[in-house]
Amino acid sequence: MWSPSQPTAAVEVREPRFLLLGPPVVSGADRVVVLKPGLRTNLLSLLLAARGNPVWDSALIAELWPRRPPLAAENALQANISRLRRDLIGWGLAAGEVGVRRILVGYVLECDPRRVDLTHFEVWSRDALRLGATDPEAALAAGRRALSLWRGRPLAGLDPPVGVRAMCARLEERYLQTLETVAACQLALGRRMEMLEDLSDLVIRYPYHERFHELLVEALFDVGRQDRGIRVYRQFCDRLRDELGVDPSPRLRSAYSRLLLRN
Repeated sequence: MWSPSQPTAAVEVREPRFLLLGPPVVSGADRVVVLKPGLRTNLLSLLLAARGNPVWDSALIAELWPRRPPLAAENALQANISRLRRDLIGWGLAAGEVGVRRILVGYVLECDPRRVDLTHFEVWSRDALRLGATDPEAALAAGRRALSLWRGRPLAGLDPPVGVRAMCARLEERYLQTLETVAACQLALGRRMEMLEDLSDLVIRYPYHERFHELLVEALFDVGRQDRGIRVYRQFCDRLRDELGVDPSPRLRSAYSRLLLRN
């Protein structure tokens, strides 16, 4: 069985069938289905989030019916599992490729992890973070491959179960880390004009993200646009104080002081 610890090339073997990095999509043999909010979509997301591990009946019932489980909760769960199995076939997924199997007092989604987009994203983003300090060219390539899979917030448009929300939060954090790594590698490789456009967009999308502002200010100083770099830094500090009531971190203040001394 393939595992994410293997080399990056291993994830290229198969095309993903389950696309979770954005609005959830299932890509079958002859059709593409955008999943709608509902009980069976939540059930599928719970099984996918388990990464091939069984999820016990009690956990599924608690996640699917958090307020008031039905009187015959186990029967209701079994009925939804049966419907999900029919859905998988209806979506054009071969029985030998993806299936839901009963294990003791739980269920497991049997699916090659390479069939799930977040597996590829995690491998490539981890490669980017690992190589960032030693091989920026390779890190940049891995980071861009990871970011190319990102279509938006994981499971966008759904109200996923609590257990799945934790996974989505971790993925969003990894996404931001990958963006930081890509920008830092561009800077290390001297591709400042290329990164300026990316970072100018990122500081608008993430107005309180300190690392993006730090990298943008450094890039502006490096290309001789110190006046704009100073303005970006001061505006960011003012925003933190006025809107959040906090000061920039010692790291950012120190980085800014070094830039002023260097220039």
